[in-house]
Amino acid sequence: MSSSNKAPRDIERLPDNMVTPIVSLKDLGQIIAKQHSLPKGQYDLVIEYKFGPGRFLDGTDQFSAMAITFGGLGLRRSDKPGPLSIDVVGLGPEAKRPAKKRPAAKG
Repeated sequence: MSSSNKAPRDIERLPDNMVTPIVSLKDLGQIIAKQHSLPKGQYDLVIEYKFGPGRFLDGTDQFSAMAITFGGLGLRRSDKPGPLSIDVVGLGPEAKRPAKKRPAAKG
């Protein structure tokens, strides 16, 4: 492993061109939920795909093809578990930290 590609000890050795491990879709859902401080509940990960037609040149031959890419990821509430469901626990308003105790007023 090169010196520019050091993985933390708890992560298996990564290929030389990777600087992070691959993150699962469910883990990405948890990251999105935490970023947006979502309340406790069941959510489905929504994947937006983008499609685009194009003409490509292969030597002297030209052909048509489609490109498929990810447009983005998001979450929506869910009533039942599915293959891309995540269970969010205690990230939002329902899991507020206890208030800090203030010192008693002098006087």
